[in-house]
Amino acid sequence: MSFEVKHLAVPPPGLDQKSLWLQIREFNPDWVVNRNYGVSCTEPLREAARMGFPRDKMLGVWWCGSEEDVVPAGKSAKGYMTTNFHGVGRDFPVLAEIIDKVYGTGKGNLSVTLAGSVYYNRGVIHGIVATEAIRLAHKKFGVAPIGGEQMQWALENLDITLERIKELGADGLMFPLKTSCKDHEGGGAVRIQQWDGDKWVSISDWIQPYSDLVRAEIEKSAAQYAKDKGITPRECK
Repeated sequence: MSFEVKHLAVPPPGLDQKSLWLQIREFNPDWVVNRNYGVSCTEPLREAARMGFPRDKMLGVWWCGSEEDVVPAGKSAKGYMTTNFHGVGRDFPVLAEIIDKVYGTGKGNLSVTLAGSVYYNRGVIHGIVATEAIRLAHKKFGVAPIGGEQMQWALENLDITLERIKELGADGLMFPLKTSCKDHEGGGAVRIQQWDGDKWVSISDWIQPYSDLVRAEIEKSAAQYAKDKGITPRECK
C-alpha cells in the first residue's frame, strides 16, 4: 500500500488560510494533518467546515490539540482529532486529590474549571516529572538543596514505572517514562483524542512511535549540525 503526501506552507500568522483550502479541495485528500500552532490551529477547522471537509478526517499534532484550539471554532471543531501524550479529563485519582486538597481548601490559583483540561493535565505531569527528579536527586546526593548538575543527572536517570504512576494516582494520565543521557524523551507514546463538541475524549490506547526510524534521522541531523557549528558532541556512557 502506498500514499501521497502534499505539504502546504501556512503563511504567518495563519489567520487567512482560504487559498490553502482551495488547494486542499483541488487535491481532494483522504486526510488533512493540522500541523500548525496557536491561532493557526483553529482556522483550518473553520475552513474545513466551510468547504465541507469532514473534521473526523483531520488529525492535529499535539500542539493543535487543546481546548484553546477548538473552542474558538465552535461547532466547526466537532469530530476533529489530535494526538496527545497524556490523558484528558478529570477521571484520575491525582486530579480528584488536587481538586479536594487544593481547591477544596481555597488554595487554587487557577479556576477549578480548568482542572482536567489539556494544558492543566500537562502541567500536572510536568509537576510529577520534576518532583520525581528531585526525589531521585535526594536519594542519590542526599536530602539538601540540589544544584544544576545534580538535577541534570536526575532528569537523565528517571524511571517512572507503571507501578509508580499507579501509586501517584496517574494511571492512564501519563505513560511510563525512562530517560538516559542519550534519550531525554524517555518514551514517545501518544493517544488519539477527539473533540465531541464540549470536551476532549480519548479514543485510542497508547500508540508507540517508529523510534528506530525517527531516531536514525535525528542522529543524522544532529551530527551534521554539530559538524557545521564546530560542536563536539557529548559522550554518553
